[in-house]
Amino acid sequence: MTSYEEWQQKCQAEVALNYRAFAEQRDQIRRDYAGQWVGFAFGRVIAAGPNDDEVAAALDALDPQPISGCVFRAEDEPVFEVVESVSSEILPG
Repeated sequence: MTSYEEWQQKCQAEVALNYRAFAEQRDQIRRDYAGQWVGFAFGRVIAAGPNDDEVAAALDALDPQPISGCVFRAEDEPVFEVVESVSSEILPG
């Protein structure tokens, strides 16, 4: 089992990877997926489509689960955080 510090470093690294990868792919994502929801994790687009629940389900189905992921409109800036379930991040509290 890893220590809390190791886990925290892994979380920070995955969040940083997603921000860096999105910045590199931003223009292509906005062009290729205009008007759609985008699921992004592990530094890449995992799923895209018109239904945010279906895109979130694709992220939730990943094995292993991402530490950091996001479902966002292609035109928007994503907010990558550490999540327990991607779908829980987009549902109203």
